[in-house]
Amino acid sequence: MDYKTLYDNMICQKTKIVIVKYQASKNNFEYIPFSHHSNKNWLDDMYDLLIDNIVFYAFSEDEILERNKKIGLLNDLKIAAKYACENRLPKRKNPNTDGIVGELLLDLLIQVYEVTCSKMLARTKYNQMGDNSEIKGYDLLYFVKDEKGKISMWLGQAKAGAYKYCKEGIRDDLNQKYINKYFADSMFYVADKSDNLDLSYLLDGINNILFEAIDYKYKVDEKEKKLFEYLKKENVSIKIPCLLAYTNDIYKCESELQMNINECIDSIKKYFDTKVFNIEIDIDYEIIFYVFPIKSVPELREKIMYFKR
Repeated sequence: MDYKTLYDNMICQKTKIVIVKYQASKNNFEYIPFSHHSNKNWLDDMYDLLIDNIVFYAFSEDEILERNKKIGLLNDLKIAAKYACENRLPKRKNPNTDGIVGELLLDLLIQVYEVTCSKMLARTKYNQMGDNSEIKGYDLLYFVKDEKGKISMWLGQAKAGAYKYCKEGIRDDLNQKYINKYFADSMFYVADKSDNLDLSYLLDGINNILFEAIDYKYKVDEKEKKLFEYLKKENVSIKIPCLLAYTNDIYKCESELQMNINECIDSIKKYFDTKVFNIEIDIDYEIIFYVFPIKSVPELREKIMYFKR
């Protein structure tokens, strides 16, 4: 069984019982709304879904297939999640600032609803060898390779918490994490660590720039320039999915849910459509906002943090 079929059977089918995706809309940017179901079991169902996704978030597609074959990794997804927590998840010291809820949810939404996406590098490989301390980077690293071989890199950000925190956090990420140096450092890191065969020719080209930079003693800005020239030559584009999963109890009256979702989207549009972001990368890019009001983010985070402990 291939990875996509396996993920569909184990995660996608139950996701579509718990989570609803609504019609996207587009102004200056694209906005995609989501909600969870409104019955009394919403918290347990969202918790189970995110815990079951931990192993798929933490390991690459090939690692999942290989370890499932060798050790029965997916026989029990809760045990697999504990295994991933122990071996892959960074040991974040402050549970109140642990971004795992947003990162898990964004990973889930991409894998379930963007079916042509594949992992460029597991987010949890953004750590230093030995102690699982975290290297800051993008919250999501996927790519799409179309039938003509054109590649779009999906470099995402996720925030889960209060409404103001999510809005301002995503705004700051867009202003700080898509400047040339930050992007270039991340791409050089990924090229050295990723083993995705579908990306091998592109990663080989990036690694060649790294080698030339040493051989010819490139300055930092010269190395960055070579990277952007190469990516443009290969017709690579960037997609920036930004998840705002914020506390908003819009679920009290099911008949008003669609109206409440529309109001959430209007509010987010009003905030972000007026912004001009400090995005330096000289490559075609597109920003997509994933808007997900949740009845209580603190309750969901508390359950997940208890599981991680």
